[in-house]
Amino acid sequence: PDKWGRETGDEAGWDICLSEDGGVLVVGVPGSTHMGIDAGEIRVYEYKPLTDHWLRRGQDLHGEMPGDRFGHAVAVSDDGMIVEAGSPFYSKTFENAGEVRIFHYNHSEAHRFHKVSRTLTGRDANDNFGHAVAMSADGTTVAAGAPAAPYNGMALVGYVEVHFFNVALQKWKKLGEP
Repeated sequence: PDKWGRETGDEAGWDICLSEDGGVLVVGVPGSTHMGIDAGEIRVYEYKPLTDHWLRRGQDLHGEMPGDRFGHAVAVSDDGMIVEAGSPFYSKTFENAGEVRIFHYNHSEAHRFHKVSRTLTGRDANDNFGHAVAMSADGTTVAAGAPAAPYNGMALVGYVEVHFFNVALQKWKKLGEP
């Protein structure tokens, strides 16, 4: 089917990303109201060539609060097992600071996504961290942009942070300065 949105205003397809082989599709739905107005969500689909259908992979992943716009930006590892999604208007830490969450798909645990370590958040109010996201082929390095962040008294200068997943410590480590 080619109808990914379910409700008026979902904005399904605001951002999309394919795995390297084209078999896993991540769809950003930042206007979803499942967790409140514009909380957002992402949906992941897997292509089944024998039936020529896209089927859901795991559960829908939702924004935490109304207005987050989770799914504004999405990324996926080459093998389709790790997904990243930005919520540029996430305001739990600071108003519109933004956040990025990364999830790993687990076949052996009821075919579900599980959050990988802690959430990555913007440094200050109105940074809009997670407006754009990127991921390395193996999913161990992620990047996120904060285009509205000020710097030295100048507005909308922005920054990008890069994080690497330290497997031994099971947590994200920032690489270098923003």
